[in-house]
Amino acid sequence: MSVFRQADVVRRRRPLLYAIRDRNPACGGRRVSRRVYEADRRPMPVGPSLADRLTVVAYNHATFGFFPMERITLMPRWAGYGFVCASFVAAGCTKSPETYHGYVEGQFSYLSAPYSGNLKTLRATRGDRVEAGTVVFEIGAPDLEQAIKRQYHQWQSSLDVLGDLEQGKRSSEIDTVNAQLEQTRANAALSAQRLARAEADYAIQAISLDQLERERAAARVDKARVSELASQLKTARLPARDGQLQSQRQSADAQQAEYERLQTQLRQLSVQAPGKGVVVDTFFTPGEWVVAGTPMVKILVDLNTKVRFFVPEAALANFRVGRVVRIACDGCDRGYTATISHIASDAEYTPPVIYSNDARSKLVFLVEARPDTVAARGLHPGLPIEVTR
Repeated sequence: MSVFRQADVVRRRRPLLYAIRDRNPACGGRRVSRRVYEADRRPMPVGPSLADRLTVVAYNHATFGFFPMERITLMPRWAGYGFVCASFVAAGCTKSPETYHGYVEGQFSYLSAPYSGNLKTLRATRGDRVEAGTVVFEIGAPDLEQAIKRQYHQWQSSLDVLGDLEQGKRSSEIDTVNAQLEQTRANAALSAQRLARAEADYAIQAISLDQLERERAAARVDKARVSELASQLKTARLPARDGQLQSQRQSADAQQAEYERLQTQLRQLSVQAPGKGVVVDTFFTPGEWVVAGTPMVKILVDLNTKVRFFVPEAALANFRVGRVVRIACDGCDRGYTATISHIASDAEYTPPVIYSNDARSKLVFLVEARPDTVAARGLHPGLPIEVTR
């Protein structure tokens, strides 16, 4: 039974004697309202007026149904209209939070290889989520791999030469010089003995002065030979000269730098994801030839997702960089938040009509906000959103 039938509504008229409610057999036994007038005293079934109907609806709406109205008696028509107006005014006192329209925008990253070659492997496909540092695709370069091996052997050869120069001559060569030195020392000792006998013989006039001078010269030669071989032995045990060592060190460093450069070039052929995100699209298949710098994979990093919305000039003072706002969209989970990262310095007179039909002539400012990690994964670029403070 509706609330209008539950309410005992009686309208005042002159001359009204009294108002009663009873069951009328003509109405199927239902309880109806009757008014007894002083003129003829016959009952007249009456129904609720428009004011009475609005009064019941407004009262039940204002009390949220906790105290339903069941009886209104002797209420003038102007009082019903007044109660309706008061109810709607009271309901307007609860102000809902201001909502601002916007959309989600994504800054896509296009991954490409710095060098030309065949696409060796494609490890991610459209729609896959990737972590930061994950290899997305690889470019094959057999010539580069051979060049790396060749350069590595050249570098090792330079290091071996440098090590040989730092150690001096081989031990067998040092032993040879040492043996020659011992032989020369023996000859020098023999020459010294001959010189002593020659001087004794010359003193008794047994030999001539010429023979004495020859023995003296032979002794000096053997002594000088000993000094020479001693110096050679010392030199054989020493490393190469400082200038020669420095030159060889620089050559080895250059070979190492070239090897590392080729290694870096090879690593660059394995392109990695710049951050955690989702693969939006791929443009090549394995085996195709790819020119250097050609985009191969389109990826959207979660941190590169942002929300753009428009704020009227009157409400711009309520927004500042670093403030957190709430985001709502169709089908999105509740609790999405974003942090304001940019507020436009120039005003826009007409925001996009597709996002707001009520603010065409208003002066608005563009505000950008970075959603949190959870919201960034759930928001799709181009999705209309609503922002509240």
